[in-house]
Amino acid sequence: MVQAHLRVSVNMALWFHVWFGLWQCVAAPEPVLDWSGEYALFDASLTLDDVAQHVFGFHSDRDLRCLDLFGGDGEMSRVFRHHGHNAAYYDIRRDPDNMDILTKRGFYHCLGLILRLGVGSILVAGPPYSLFVKLTSNYHKRTHQNPFGNDGLHEDVQYSNVLVSNLCVLLAVAFSRRVHMLLEQEYTSRMWWLPCMAACIKQYRMRGSRTAMIMFGAQWDHVSQLHTQRSHTRSVKF
Repeated sequence: MVQAHLRVSVNMALWFHVWFGLWQCVAAPEPVLDWSGEYALFDASLTLDDVAQHVFGFHSDRDLRCLDLFGGDGEMSRVFRHHGHNAAYYDIRRDPDNMDILTKRGFYHCLGLILRLGVGSILVAGPPYSLFVKLTSNYHKRTHQNPFGNDGLHEDVQYSNVLVSNLCVLLAVAFSRRVHMLLEQEYTSRMWWLPCMAACIKQYRMRGSRTAMIMFGAQWDHVSQLHTQRSHTRSVKF
């Protein structure tokens, strides 16, 4: 048993080093704006060794069945709890101090929730997309050639880039712990063009599909693009 545990730990460590090497090739450019203060912008891709230490140092129960990341009012987690499963949701509107993924405190709080997800559980993530969609393209200026857009001119565009960067680090952790993942964006979103997200989709063999969000309880109907490990997500049992 001990030998098997050590073998799994070594394999995970090697996998992290390989993936983190890939991450260093696709991470966003260094911030060009001045971030300071107690809630300074936190880029997890620059502290991957510390992230790995938190992962391998986690020894608590994996008691969550679902984590709704950027979950708004927590509708998805409520559905899981209604079916008898332990679920949580994470959203800055719920707790601005501890649930802001762009601060160090908020990032590691989210990492702690992901580490509690059990094998075969699901991580649902619908990052804010207002600075990725076609409607705001004259402002963010994202193109295939420059998916980062005007991140050197507009701090909110850079915020959105680092948010996705931090999300991709968390996806790497979830994948290594055999957690299913489902990502959602408005169908014109260019978030998928960011190199880190494109690498995740390729690495984890995620597939895209479109759906009407009114089917999932949205108050207004819009077409969304979903990316998921489709064959794996079918195995999630309610």
